[in-house]
Amino acid sequence: MSGRLTIDSVELEGFRVFKGRVTFNFIEGLNVIHGPIGSGKSSIIQAIEFALYGNQLEARERVARLSDLINEDSNEATVALRLGGNLIVRRLMRKGNSTYQTLTLNGNQSTDDYLITLLGVDDDDFERFILVSHKTLEDLVYGPVRRRTLAIDRLFGLEFLEVLGSVLPVRQVSEAIDIRKQRLASIREAEDLLRKYGSIKAALDKRSSLATEIEGIREQVKAISSAYVELANRRSRYVEAIKRVEEQYTRYLYVRERLRQLEEELRNVKGEEYGEVLIKGSLEVIRRMLIPRLESVMLQELSERLEKANTIDELLELSYSGVNALEGKVKELEEELEVMRRSRDDLGRLIDRTRGELSSLMERLSVIEDAAKQYAEYVKKYGDLGKVKAELESARSEYNEIETVVKVKASALEILNYLIREIELHGEATCPVHGFKVTRDRLSELKDRANNLQRELSELRIIDVKSRVNELERVAVEMEGLYAQYVQYQELLSKVDEYKAQLNQYLDKLQKLERAMADLEKRIKDFRGIIELAHKRLEEAERRYLIYRKIKERDALRLEENSLLNELKGSGINLDEVVSIDEALRDMEKRMDELRRRLEEATSEYMQLDTVLSRISHENIDVEKTLSEIKELEEINGKLQRILNRLNEVQGKVRSDVVNIIQSKVIDLFKQLYPYSDLEGITVKLQHRKGKGSDYVLYALRGGRDVPISRLSDGQRLTLAQSFVLAVYKLMQHNLGFILMDEPIPYVDVNAKRAFSETITKAISEGMIKQVILATQDDTLLEALIKSSGDSKVRSNVIKLQRPK
Repeated sequence: MSGRLTIDSVELEGFRVFKGRVTFNFIEGLNVIHGPIGSGKSSIIQAIEFALYGNQLEARERVARLSDLINEDSNEATVALRLGGNLIVRRLMRKGNSTYQTLTLNGNQSTDDYLITLLGVDDDDFERFILVSHKTLEDLVYGPVRRRTLAIDRLFGLEFLEVLGSVLPVRQVSEAIDIRKQRLASIREAEDLLRKYGSIKAALDKRSSLATEIEGIREQVKAISSAYVELANRRSRYVEAIKRVEEQYTRYLYVRERLRQLEEELRNVKGEEYGEVLIKGSLEVIRRMLIPRLESVMLQELSERLEKANTIDELLELSYSGVNALEGKVKELEEELEVMRRSRDDLGRLIDRTRGELSSLMERLSVIEDAAKQYAEYVKKYGDLGKVKAELESARSEYNEIETVVKVKASALEILNYLIREIELHGEATCPVHGFKVTRDRLSELKDRANNLQRELSELRIIDVKSRVNELERVAVEMEGLYAQYVQYQELLSKVDEYKAQLNQYLDKLQKLERAMADLEKRIKDFRGIIELAHKRLEEAERRYLIYRKIKERDALRLEENSLLNELKGSGINLDEVVSIDEALRDMEKRMDELRRRLEEATSEYMQLDTVLSRISHENIDVEKTLSEIKELEEINGKLQRILNRLNEVQGKVRSDVVNIIQSKVIDLFKQLYPYSDLEGITVKLQHRKGKGSDYVLYALRGGRDVPISRLSDGQRLTLAQSFVLAVYKLMQHNLGFILMDEPIPYVDVNAKRAFSETITKAISEGMIKQVILATQDDTLLEALIKSSGDSKVRSNVIKLQRPK
């Protein structure tokens, strides 16, 4: 940031509203250009942009024509921009209806490409995150989600992906398909007809062949009907005889047909492989598998019934009931296991939270451990704080008493020493206290008294007592300073013990739960294995049992057939001829049914074909060509949809990358810029639409919950928008240390203006940006900016403009 370029000044001549030459100086910090509408605020911002990018203003439609930048009273406009020690001069000249311009850098002719290299940012990126208008901020936080998404895409130069999707001719191709389908609307069956027959010619050929087939079927029906009448007449001769044994005859026909079916089904079956003993043995194995499992899940009644079953039917029925009952129990066990899993997950979260709390407590303990240990050492050496204070008071009292005695004795000793010196010098002395005379004959007595006093003073040990007082005072002061941390340390130790005990309880509970889950999973697995095996064996036993029953039925029918045959032969009927006639009649009836069904199908298909083909002929539409065109267009449409889907995938991936890149930066900046504690931060998410594509969704964090930005105040929204712009500003590689703002917040209340001002000055004071140049006509915003810069100790510069006369 420190090496980025800032603007020192801009000098204008003949530019927009400025007729003569005028210079505006800027500082690092906050620069506010303030004045009424038409005073030239936006002209100064535009002059800076023109000096840097020239022709691009017209190419990007920032101005209708470059010639509009020249003052009406002049044919030439000059902008001299001092940028980080460089002088950029761009001159625009008008000759007739055309304009041309020159560019110099530090006095030498230069090019736009070289200037862009110096700046490190082209005109696209300059408009995205250097030149910030109210529309830039409003698009980010106001209005529908789609507008916000496009605004964020524009910040990162991703709007081309949206443009690519919009230029694909999906709508035109869909309309072309609809037009052709409308042409075929009156012949809706045409597409099905071509799908079925391949072409119109093939459909015409099919109609002709159906007409021939219908005629042939009618001839066959006629011939079979004639033969059927003849056979029926022959059978009528046996009617009277058959009536006498009709019941036996009817039973014989049924037995004969059923026996034929069974013998066909059992043609390759070996009877010895399907005996009753073998089937019962197989079911006995299944019974022994199921009974202990049923008893283990408290299904005692079903277990006892299965134990008592004797017949194959009973064993099959009760075995199936046992398997179904076990499946029900398995489902109950699986539900119980799922409850355990949820409990384990909950317990795991409790353990993680407890470990986190314990870790936090241990960190806090480590911070104050040395202080607590120091206090404990003092206690060990001196006793607790109360005892130290009591000893200190006692020592002070002792010291005061000794000091009083010492003063008295010291004064007496001083008088004695004075009298001794005077007597030794002059032979006598006058007491300075009482005024009486003392002669040499008392010198020895005075010296003895002086020595005794000196000895008594030395025995009082006032220095030792004073040292003790000083030591206790120091210890008391230090212990008082350490006491709060010592108490906190003890409380934290207690909490650590509580959390450790709680953690051990949780871990013990988790261990028991996991053991129980393992046992339950093993039990479920065992049941599942038994159920699967029992199912397979039961199905096999049931299959064998059905074959066994068919074998028994076949054997019984053979005996019954012989008995019926002998009985019918004794009645005098030519049984072979009657049966032959009946079989021939049944075959004819079957053949007639087949022919009638085919005649109905062929006639229906012929009528449908004839109706559709007649309508096609009447409408005079080239169905095949139209359908071919529809198919080709649908293939094109499919390709376009795949391209569009791929574009949406790429767009979603790129937007996801943008979220990952910008997320932490925006959050950090918001926390730095937002001065209150009601919001903990912001969240940037990617939300997929119900159709195709995705959108950026912004939330504020309040109490750990996502709050839609629609519920935020204007000031909060603006802070969020500024966080976005500044995050992009910091992320992009460029050499510019300034941001230009042209009337950034024109429609908000005073609180929002105040919040905006605090955000801007905070961004400057914390080094996010070196220089802000802001143009506004708003007096309230100006006051808020000046106050906020003063509060933040940010340098400010106000450029006052008036409307030109």
